[in-house]
Amino acid sequence: MSASATSEPGGTIEIPIDSEIVERAIAERFVELRPVRAEPFAQGWDFCLFRVGDDLLFRFPKRRACVEGLMHELTILPVIGPSLGVAVPDYRWSAPGSEVFAAPFAGYRMLHGTIAAQMDPERVDRDAVLDQVAHALQALHSTPLSVAREAGIGHDADDDWSAFPTDGIDGLRSDIDRIADELGATTVSAAKDFAERMTQVRLPRASEVLIHDDLTAVHMLVDPATGRLSGIIDWADLHLGHPIADVTGWYGWLGRAFAACLLGRLGVGDPGAWLDWMRNRVFLIGVHEIDHARRTRDASARAMGRQMLSRALEL
Repeated sequence: MSASATSEPGGTIEIPIDSEIVERAIAERFVELRPVRAEPFAQGWDFCLFRVGDDLLFRFPKRRACVEGLMHELTILPVIGPSLGVAVPDYRWSAPGSEVFAAPFAGYRMLHGTIAAQMDPERVDRDAVLDQVAHALQALHSTPLSVAREAGIGHDADDDWSAFPTDGIDGLRSDIDRIADELGATTVSAAKDFAERMTQVRLPRASEVLIHDDLTAVHMLVDPATGRLSGIIDWADLHLGHPIADVTGWYGWLGRAFAACLLGRLGVGDPGAWLDWMRNRVFLIGVHEIDHARRTRDASARAMGRQMLSRALEL
């Protein structure tokens, strides 16, 4: 794979990266991993992932602006990881850069499991997953804010967590028309009807906490043999914000009833407004992910987008 700034899926690549560069960078910094064999594994919006040998994953930032998120992971995951009750990346290898890659990069042993977006939700042990997620979010959200700030984690100025289309209903209609070929006629009709009836829902009040902020079905791993959650990945968006952020993805994956139960476990006494807000957000994310998948051919994003639309539209 040779990554260019104009042709790669997801966010723009500003730092040249390919398998040869990865092999040279890792060999330079980690003698114990020689000889290094690397192959492309996946791409997100901010990172390129390469599989090294049989069971290592190395993350390389696409842009210098993405480095901060990686540094947050390296700093905070060793602190909060043991209390979450579910596996997270354990970065055993990290480097400030190399002669061939002039930015920090890091690697960890691959976590076991299937990306949740690619798994049939009917195969999930919902009771067990509810216990796991409730425990993990309670631990994450109870992290002292001082600990997060000491790790350099603060607010995200770009994250207003709006649950209403910023470009209005006309823009949302255009978005739906653009992805119509990805959807069946029934879904297109239901989506347009939902958009027409969509109204702004006030974000419920809550104290700010440390949040993952991208806890969707492409960042959850499930053990296909047991149906239990086996890992949570991609923590680069960690910041201080509204706890609703970390429940929305569960609504989009396992539905409103699961989200309602999770909110109850998290101590939300009157979940109605939370669920209505999340439904809007799930709808918007679903439209966005399908549009993203059309441009990038990302199968996980497509699966997640369709799943989210189905949950929001209650199809």
